Amino acid sequence: MKRHADDTDQYLRRQNLIINGIILKEQDSPIGLRKLIVREIQRLDIDVEDFDIDRVHRVEEPYYDRRVRAKVQPVVIRFTSWYARNEFYGARKQSRFHLRADLTPQRNQLLEYAQNVSRTQRDPDARSSIDFACADRNCSLMFRTADGTIKHFSSYDEFDNLLSSITSSRETEEAYSNKWQPFDDSVSKWFGAASPSDSQSDSRSVSSNISATKPLNMA
Repeated sequence: MKRHADDTDQYLRRQNLIINGIILKEQDSPIGLRKLIVREIQRLDIDVEDFDIDRVHRVEEPYYDRRVRAKVQPVVIRFTSWYARNEFYGARKQSRFHLRADLTPQRNQLLEYAQNVSRTQRDPDARSSIDFACADRNCSLMFRTADGTIKHFSSYDEFDNLLSSITSSRETEEAYSNKWQPFDDSVSKWFGAASPSDSQSDSRSVSSNISATKPLNMA
C-alpha cells in the first residue's frame, strides 16, 4: 500500500524539477524567480518557452551555501509538459544551477541511504564496487558499478540484496586472484631466476661444445 501511494505521489511530481543554488533575497517573489529561470533557459538556448512553465516557488528549508557564501533555498519548477521538463533537465550540465528530480520524501531518503552506502563501499580496485547512486530522468533510483553495470532499486531490501550480490561477486574475484597468486609468483621466480651472467655463461658453454665437435671425415 505504501509503495502504491509513493508511486502515485511521484507520478504527480513527474513534470517538476528542483533547482539548488538560487540565493534567497529579502525581496524574493515567485515572479522574480520565474524571470530568473526564463533568463537561464534563454541562455541555454533550449526549446522551452515562457508559457511552458506552469509555476515557480520556494520549497524545503533555507540553508547557508559555502560555494556562493549566502543563504539559499531550493526552488521547484512545474512545467506544463513532460517534454519541456526534460529539455531543461537534459541541459543541466550546462546550467549555472544544480537541477535535480523532484523526488517524494520516501524516495529521497532511500536515495540518500544508497549514496551514503556507495561512498563507504567504493573500491577503486574492484570492478564490481558501486560507482555512484542517483535518480534518472524518470525518477527511478539506480546505481552504477565501476564496470558500468546499471542496477535499479525501489526499496531498502532490494538495494541491500543487490549490494550483497555485488559484495559476494567481489569476494569471489579476490578469492580467485589469491588462489592463483602463488602460481604467478612461482612462474615469475622461475623465469626471473636466470641472471644476465648466467645467460652469458650458458652461451659460452654452448659455443665451446660446438667448437669442440669435429666434423665428419667424408673422404
